[in-house]
Amino acid sequence: MNDKNLDDKFRKALLFYHTGQLATVALWLIGKKYLVMKFMKLIYEDLVKKSEKNIRNIFSYCELDWNDSLLSHLHNKRPVHTASVMQVRKPIYKTSIERFRNYTQLTNELLTIPDFESLVSAYDA
Repeated sequence: MNDKNLDDKFRKALLFYHTGQLATVALWLIGKKYLVMKFMKLIYEDLVKKSEKNIRNIFSYCELDWNDSLLSHLHNKRPVHTASVMQVRKPIYKTSIERFRNYTQLTNELLTIPDFESLVSAYDA
């Protein structure tokens, strides 16, 4: 599916959702300056391209002990009881990187939303 196939209601709902998501993240990032909280910003593409480095950074940030078996999740035999049960035993996939380019019309519409630039600036701060 790409943005040419999106009907108007669905496109508006996606724009509303993404604006709200960005505003929520911006709120947490701004709040980080005033509240005592830990918040790690992680870019999906970085996680996928340099998985081991970023997974180690996550564990370090969360002050969790590292174990090399964490990198061999494909061989873990423990049962999984989450919605991601089908993905847990698969390698980290890279197919979502750059996939947003299929939705350029939709992402260009995001740029026209009032205050979108300030939300992005807060996110990037």
